[in-house]
Amino acid sequence: MSTRKLLGVGWEIALLLLIALTIVYRMNFAPLPVESCPVRAGPISAQAMGTGTLEAHVRAAISPKTSGRIVQVLVDQGDKVIEGQKLVLLDDEDLRQQVEIARAELSVAQAGVEKADSGIKSAQATEKEAKVYHARISQLAPSGAVSVDALEKSRQQLDNLNEPQ
Repeated sequence: MSTRKLLGVGWEIALLLLIALTIVYRMNFAPLPVESCPVRAGPISAQAMGTGTLEAHVRAAISPKTSGRIVQVLVDQGDKVIEGQKLVLLDDEDLRQQVEIARAELSVAQAGVEKADSGIKSAQATEKEAKVYHARISQLAPSGAVSVDALEKSRQQLDNLNEPQ
């Protein structure tokens, strides 16, 4: 290849490099247009967002007596709290359901007690009636107004009521 051709190719490569460098400069290093805004008075936000480490003056372990889902947080970071102050409210729906179940079970137990009382009163009335009937039959038996069989049945009925079940 001749020197002239080499020089021509060199100039072409140099020109391509110059164009590429110009494009890269304009894309990465060219100054950006700046917009200006007038200064005016307005509210200033007292909040700052960021990450960091929070260190307390006094360490305290905080834990609920029962576990549950948090419904409401009553304090925020930076708030001063005192001992016994509520920090969060827990969902108590499960506990309410347990109370309702316990109330229903109590009602069932009370109904059982009432039924047992009714059974006792009925048994007492039956025993009283059997005693009165036996006393009447016992008075009539010596005169022959009732059969010996009726006297035995009344005695047997009274004995059956007095036997432990």
